[in-house]
Amino acid sequence: IIVAGQAQAVAPEMWDMVLWLFTPAGVLDTSFGTGGHVRFTTPFRSGGISEDPSTVRFDHDGKIVVCGEMEGPFDQHDATVWRFLIDGSFDSSFHPHGFITHNAFLNGSEDEVCEDLAINADGQIVTGGTARTSAALDNAFLMRYD
Repeated sequence: IIVAGQAQAVAPEMWDMVLWLFTPAGVLDTSFGTGGHVRFTTPFRSGGISEDPSTVRFDHDGKIVVCGEMEGPFDQHDATVWRFLIDGSFDSSFHPHGFITHNAFLNGSEDEVCEDLAINADGQIVTGGTARTSAALDNAFLMRYD
């Protein structure tokens, strides 16, 4: 059982993503991260970034895939996909930092939020969400990661 949420960061009004892994009996799996949880803080945080997970899934190899958004210091929202190994460490084969952010999916989009994800039979990650333009129009997007 994997659960994704947020915890207050050191700085006010900033939030870190937290993952908790539980055994089938509902007990924290202490082999995951530190005592059963992983707290993710953007490694190059400056000026305030919060991580907000929307969906978490296991892929076919047991890796943990999370989608959501990172909110920057000027209230911009970028769709983000994170991938972790089963021990809670970043999967650097996915990206050197273990996550990918996307902005400007569509011409004029200001905010992008990844809302859901699926893992297809080939192990590819497919995400979907919304991109909002400066005219406050929402557009749907789909992204696929090999």
